[in-house]
Amino acid sequence: MEWLLAAWIAGIVITLGFELLSIGEVSILTVVFLIFSKILTPKEVFSNFSKDVVFLVMFLFPMGEALFKSGFSEFKASRIVEWARGNLKLAVIGLSLFAMFVSAFTTNTGTTLCLLPIAASLARKFSERGGKNDYSTLIYLSLAISASIGGTLTLIGTPPNIIVAGFEKSIGFFDFLKFGLPMALFWLFYLYVAVPKTDVKIELTKPKVDWRVPVVFALLLLAFLFKKYTAFSYASFALLAVAALIFMRVLTVKEVYASIDWNVVFLVWAMYGVSLAMKKTGLLHDIVAVLVKHFSPTVAMVILLALAYVLANFVSHTATTLILAPIIAAMPLDGMKVFWLMALAFSTSVACATPLGTPPNAIVYSAGKLKFKDFFKVGMIILAFAIVELMVLYWGWRWIN
Repeated sequence: MEWLLAAWIAGIVITLGFELLSIGEVSILTVVFLIFSKILTPKEVFSNFSKDVVFLVMFLFPMGEALFKSGFSEFKASRIVEWARGNLKLAVIGLSLFAMFVSAFTTNTGTTLCLLPIAASLARKFSERGGKNDYSTLIYLSLAISASIGGTLTLIGTPPNIIVAGFEKSIGFFDFLKFGLPMALFWLFYLYVAVPKTDVKIELTKPKVDWRVPVVFALLLLAFLFKKYTAFSYASFALLAVAALIFMRVLTVKEVYASIDWNVVFLVWAMYGVSLAMKKTGLLHDIVAVLVKHFSPTVAMVILLALAYVLANFVSHTATTLILAPIIAAMPLDGMKVFWLMALAFSTSVACATPLGTPPNAIVYSAGKLKFKDFFKVGMIILAFAIVELMVLYWGWRWIN
């Protein structure tokens, strides 16, 4: 059973990497495999769907949908571009900063889709396609990378953060700032240097805003911040917020269901089953035993993070995190387990070197007619800083602990 499970996991990586099947299809097949191979019982498989993480991921989608539907994101983005007064440098940095903020509390996919028309307008105004002043590539990339980096700032910003928090309950809502904030500041500095100071007249329409939604969102964030003083989970507060939006007639029940990316929800469910199967069959124990036998804990973790980064550039960062997180959680790491789990989430979330690396990359890849090399160049810059940042954080973490 152990080797059968190992072969299935390898098949998941290959299938997703070469896009032979969709994420949803792989998830359903994985659940079927776990049950009918008798690796897990039906009760063990279906009980994973009741995990708090699964429902938190589920309820964050309609929250993001409500925020975008309210017109708040477009309104603020338009104000930022207006504030820039035609200055390309200020406009791109302002839009990127706002994209980071929004994606820290919603999905980076929704953030990118919402702000894409603003980025497209900037690209049209500032670019002469095919000429020496073609800035459209930089504008589109700034949006995609900013949305991905923004997700690293909070616990709910990206699925990998939620997943590793499920393996270590001591991780708090803003603990990920230690990883995300330095990267965010670096990216803004990079844009400041890379984006030229060019002026042009821009006219954008300002949508009407349903201010009830930002208020509900703010109250939800306050609930998240004070969660430790209550008996409720993150998913419980998210459910309450979604219910409020339904009864305020901001969203219909049908719109709530439609807003949920069921592929992601089913992937999280299926991969939790794989994690349990790895533990039950002894595969997890054997992997940890091999790593402990042949490598020091630090070297083993560096190998896993390198593997995570490579995989996340071609396979879903959610699937990559769910496969590797239980291995790190089971390693004897002498007080460094929290660091390495958060480093795993960070590594998969900033895997931006290919159009497949993150959903925002895929969105701007088609919308902006970008090339593979555009992502690779920027991705390598992000990777170089991420390596330096992780080294500094590692030694700082060890010194503090």
